[in-house]
Amino acid sequence: MSYIAVTFNDYMPILWNALMLFIGNEIGVAALMGNIYAESGCTPYACQPSRPYSVCMTYINSVDNHAISEWQFVHRGTSSDGGVANGQGGFGLCQWTYYSRKQNLYDEWENTSVSIGDIHFQIDFIEWEMNHGYTGTLSALQNANDLLSASNYVLFNYEQPYDQSSEAQDTRYNYALQIYNQYQGTTPVEPVNPQPSPDDPPEPQPQPPIIPILPKRLPIWMYPSLRY
Repeated sequence: MSYIAVTFNDYMPILWNALMLFIGNEIGVAALMGNIYAESGCTPYACQPSRPYSVCMTYINSVDNHAISEWQFVHRGTSSDGGVANGQGGFGLCQWTYYSRKQNLYDEWENTSVSIGDIHFQIDFIEWEMNHGYTGTLSALQNANDLLSASNYVLFNYEQPYDQSSEAQDTRYNYALQIYNQYQGTTPVEPVNPQPSPDDPPEPQPQPPIIPILPKRLPIWMYPSLRY
């Protein structure tokens, strides 16, 4: 297993503190955050395919002011100029990709007065998902006593990316372990105004583009309630 160092950022103390209040288990929180780091670098503005900060912010602003429509947000990714791509693409902390999950994200956002790229809103949505259909993941994280098992549970049951290989498992566990070692036993100080890293890509491990972009697999229980 190759070691890839986590680049800690201003959003991560906010994530840790909020998820500790929600989950209440340091192992569970680290397991979830390790997976989130693999998806987005723990940045709420991350867009797929992997785009630089300025492009992601152009996209987010267009969603916020409805220049990008609800349908386009739900069913498409981000183009290189911050517009709408032809294929699907993930968005945000968890790189929500499948259209039913992006629809739920959009619906919950419409009930707020903040940007869809807001870190606190996206944390609230993670909690909403775990209370509405991913209760098994929530229970596993609340009762976790083994970091690798908890990390893999999130990988297989909550994130459900296309790549679930042993290498992907090792990478996410590696991130989770570093996050655990950084924050366990502490309440990290949250920055008043979290600052992004504009020069860094939103994803710590940019992957070669997959054409077409493959959707995340949907849990069996969700199929009867798909939105069309």
